[in-house]
Amino acid sequence: MAALLGVRRRRLEQEFRQYVGVAPAAVARVARFQRAVGMLAGQATLGRVAAECGYADQPHLTREVHAMGGCTPAKLRRHLHAAQSFKTSTATPA
Repeated sequence: MAALLGVRRRRLEQEFRQYVGVAPAAVARVARFQRAVGMLAGQATLGRVAAECGYADQPHLTREVHAMGGCTPAKLRRHLHAAQSFKTSTATPA
């Protein structure tokens, strides 16, 4: 991206941080976590979630989910499924 814009990578990172408020790597980390959360809400295996979201392996996914979400992927999945069930059961008919 930096080459395409004709600037050095470091300069692009600095401008990004100044404009957005966080480093590009932090934004990428959050985006990857959000994608993993979306997949965990479904039925994908943890290995598949890790592979499709760009984690090195399942333990890497587990560490990141714990760091970003405060629990294991399995516990997060249970919470997501419970929230979906609650949302479905409390929905009012049109």
